[in-house]
Amino acid sequence: LTAAEALQAQVPVIVTGENNKHIFIEHLKHGLVIKPNCSQEIYSALRFYILNPAIAKEHMQAGRLHIQENFSAQSMAQKYHHQFMKNHYS
Repeated sequence: LTAAEALQAQVPVIVTGENNKHIFIEHLKHGLVIKPNCSQEIYSALRFYILNPAIAKEHMQAGRLHIQENFSAQSMAQKYHHQFMKNHYS
């Protein structure tokens, strides 16, 4: 799953800050962003979610809402339409 799909599916998300994988994730709001190739950070992130299920649930709910409000097909179509109207009729 991509980060966006995982957020939509309400799965706890841990991504690295490389290759723009984190563009959907605000650290400690929608999921966790960690350093790439760092096994200690992976371990710590997994442990954090295991020990803090309420926070994991908050991140999952916030992540899904974030995706629905900003990246759903309807949301994107509205943004493109608004930008088109602004560019062509302003």
